[in-house]
Amino acid sequence: MEEFLNCHSTCTLSTASNKRVRGTPIEYNYKNNYIYLLTEGGEKFCNLLKNCSVSVSVYDNFQGMGKLAGMQIQGEAFLIDEKSREYKDVLNLRGINYENIIKLPITMNIIKIKLLKAEFIYSKFKSLGYDSKQIYYFTR
Repeated sequence: MEEFLNCHSTCTLSTASNKRVRGTPIEYNYKNNYIYLLTEGGEKFCNLLKNCSVSVSVYDNFQGMGKLAGMQIQGEAFLIDEKSREYKDVLNLRGINYENIIKLPITMNIIKIKLLKAEFIYSKFKSLGYDSKQIYYFTR
């Protein structure tokens, strides 16, 4: 599962509040059961202010039923303070210089998602003797 998350870099972040649902394609980094997203803002922030529960989807392009590979993740989202050490560490993880980010005319936010549950559909599991759908619960 970690290999799958680490070999991809784009996901769909889904947020919701009241009757508003938003799905945002966005680049991510994965480390130690957390997904990190660098973003300038948008409707997803309105939703996150009211509801920190999110869904994240990571998947391969469809190539047929025998080659399925996709993960749907449930998690809790938090904003990382831009003056914190963790903010700088995440920028380093992405290969981005902190000094360059703070010079931008807009604030670049980092959303930190604590992974809670992953539903992983992976056709290759069958050849290993397992069901193609596996569910994993992350420790809190």
